[in-house]
Amino acid sequence: MRESAAALKQRLMDAAVSARRDEDTALAERRAAGYLGLVLRAARESFLQAEEDTFRGFSELRWELNLGMPSPHADRGSLEERFLAVANAAWELSLEPRYTLADACRVLADASRPDGRQRSTATGIPLALIPEIVAGAASFARSDSRRDGLHFLLDIGASTADLGVCVIHRPIADDHWSMLYSAVEPLGMLDLSRRVMDAVERADPGYAADLRDQHDLSDPMAGDVPIDFERDSVTAAVDEAEDQFEDDLQRMIGSAIEAIRIRRNPKAPELWRADRSLPILVMGGGKTSRTYARLLTRWDYELRKKLGTAGLDQRDVPIPAELEDASESHGHRLAVALGLAYREPDIGHYTPPGRIADVELRPVRPRGTPFVGKDHV
Repeated sequence: MRESAAALKQRLMDAAVSARRDEDTALAERRAAGYLGLVLRAARESFLQAEEDTFRGFSELRWELNLGMPSPHADRGSLEERFLAVANAAWELSLEPRYTLADACRVLADASRPDGRQRSTATGIPLALIPEIVAGAASFARSDSRRDGLHFLLDIGASTADLGVCVIHRPIADDHWSMLYSAVEPLGMLDLSRRVMDAVERADPGYAADLRDQHDLSDPMAGDVPIDFERDSVTAAVDEAEDQFEDDLQRMIGSAIEAIRIRRNPKAPELWRADRSLPILVMGGGKTSRTYARLLTRWDYELRKKLGTAGLDQRDVPIPAELEDASESHGHRLAVALGLAYREPDIGHYTPPGRIADVELRPVRPRGTPFVGKDHV
């Protein structure tokens, strides 16, 4: 069940993209609802225990549920419907003392009906789907580190890497998030660990068996595989696997930069000036990975060498002072969760890429030698 939980989001995404509806998809939805139900129940119980003195005597508490979803799919109906159904079912399951996958199937059937795919649960709890990188950006925007303008956002999760280019601005009173570009790829920490372990297996099967006992591949919080780099054959194989992973990420980033410069925001040449660095928020547990650290160094170098800019300006999401027990170094892990903890109206308005047209530049006519005749004088 643990390994399945780590890949649940990716399975739902794959099914939505292919518009596939089969038993595997239904099983993924049941497992997702069951898993989220346990998480919601534990979070609710933990909160009530911690705040027992505050809420003693209240007859009823008003809950709201925000669920993060991959940004490129935020305006894609099929995945949105599935996430809504799963979230509805998860909340209902979390209210039951015990449940099975069969119960999840029953509750999902109700939540998947046309009148059940609403932005509130069956018990009337408000439900909102928030793009994950928008939630992370909201944490940044509501902090003292806030800066308006264009930002690259990179969320490195367990199963996916979510990349977005967002303009943060406040036209009147509320924040507005104009998402110019977004992409998601299965290039999270679990995929990196799998590639590294496969490389070690090919180079030294015995050592790979020892590593599997030390490093849980199903744990997205485990970090980098602890490779012994004194083993030359293993080092070469791991370097090749990590280089390939880094190349895949670099292609993802290159596509985003090309889209911004040519189609999405070509009228902002000041972004690429020699004295201008590109703002980027890096979030997620994979930020501290050596491979991702190397990627950001390479990205910075490419911006300086090929585009002549001042490189990357990496910005962190600070931890609120109220979270006294959280380490300041954990801001990247908590960024999305902190954003989702705000009420939906406080997060701001979001415009997905599909609702923002490309910028069409008018062709520039070549200037010839101007003719001045007697009639012009």
